[in-house]
Amino acid sequence: MNQIETWFGILTRQAIRRGSFNGVRALVDVIDAFTSEWNDRAQLFA
Repeated sequence: MNQIETWFGILTRQAIRRGSFNGVRALVDVIDAFTSEWNDRAQLFA
């Protein structure tokens, strides 16, 4: 699995799955918040 697939798997499991969104804007907001938090503590994939 390459790094992009790994990233989208993490995003899906930790931010999107089991979520309930009241439209596309709400989904985008959740993804943006997750990405921002992820980048604050980011490390290279091993």
